[in-house]
Amino acid sequence: MAHSIEGRPPFLDHELAELIGHMPPSVKMHYGPDISGPTSGHTRQWFNNGEDAVAAKIWEKWILREAAKPFITEELYTRRKHPYSAPIIYLKGGPLHNVFTRLLTRENIEGLGFVDWPAVEDALERGFGPQAKPSALRACQAVAGIVVISQRFGVAKAQV
Repeated sequence: MAHSIEGRPPFLDHELAELIGHMPPSVKMHYGPDISGPTSGHTRQWFNNGEDAVAAKIWEKWILREAAKPFITEELYTRRKHPYSAPIIYLKGGPLHNVFTRLLTRENIEGLGFVDWPAVEDALERGFGPQAKPSALRACQAVAGIVVISQRFGVAKAQV
């Protein structure tokens, strides 16, 4: 979840959670033929009376999949689970880089009192562009969060 967007608020409804909590596992998960292809999810091999192996899969969220079946395409119904991944490469001079450049200034970083300015400057350089390092971008995100919190709540400079 550090790099993705989650869309689960509808599943936070306490009445829905109680209903699902009382359902047996057999309606939550299903073990059956893998109709989505050989590279999908938790695939197992099982044998049919000594004949050729047949791919089978543990289908998670079975009741949700079945409930949605009348409203979605066959392609979506049979598609394997895959996460939405946010982009990890951002351009220098792009919107995110500009926000971080405004937040991560020498003055703001030294005003924290416990973060090393040269390290932040290096992360800003390495975290953006075609050869960007995701770890440098994460460092920028973390420090930018600290800067925003310190400014919003008027946190005094740390005395180290």
